Order: sequence, then structure tokens, then C-alpha cells
Amino acid sequence: MEKPLRTANELEDLIKQRTIHLFGPWPKAMTLFVFEERMGWNVSISSADTDGNAFYRSQALGTALVLQDKFNLSQPVAS
Repeated sequence: MEKPLRTANELEDLIKQRTIHLFGPWPKAMTLFVFEERMGWNVSISSADTDGNAFYRSQALGTALVLQDKFNLSQPVAS
């Protein structure tokens, strides 16, 4: 079965929305972006500057892993 397609921006929004819903506000200094890989897509999240942000970052990465199983990237990310 084909996975639904989402743009990089849509995937970024989904990751943030689900993480915010479960763990509270997105840290102001934390950045996230989705990028294309040969076998799909992946995310990069900036390094955490506190222990609390490190926990939050790990949860956001976990959210991204769940979404990787549910969605494909619809188009290459513009460089």
C-alpha cells in the first residue's frame, strides 16, 4: 500500500504539532527541517542547550520516526 504524500513543510508542521500536543511548547531556539534521502526522508533537529530541551528533542525525533512509517515526501526539498 502506498503511503500518503506530504511536502517537507507539511511534515515539519506535523512533527511540531504532535510534539507540542504531547510535550508542550516548542523551544524557541530549536530548529527542525525535513530533507530527502535516497530511501525516503529524514529530519534534523538542532542540538539541545538544556536537559529539558534534550528530552524534548529526543521526543520530537521519536515523533518523526513514527511519521516516517506513515508518509512519503511528495517532492524533493528545494535547495
